[in-house]
Amino acid sequence: MQKIICTFDTHLHPSLTPSHKITAMAQSIAAEKPDILLLGGDIGEGVENIETCLDIINSVNPDCHKACIAGNHDLAIEKGYITKE
Repeated sequence: MQKIICTFDTHLHPSLTPSHKITAMAQSIAAEKPDILLLGGDIGEGVENIETCLDIINSVNPDCHKACIAGNHDLAIEKGYITKE
């Protein structure tokens, strides 16, 4: 049987959820040795924070399959949110 873990609304941002909390969460997830990690929307505030959050999660548990679903904060139409210049 496969183990699936889901996260939602991590909102990586220094004033919301700082990176050390994402690292602690990722370490807890890795300890459970999931086969699949589903990352629900609102991963980070802005492209750089989304990328950082995904990098942290992947660095702690690189062998786990992952799937992401973007949330409204991930797709907000503001400068720098959708594309990186």
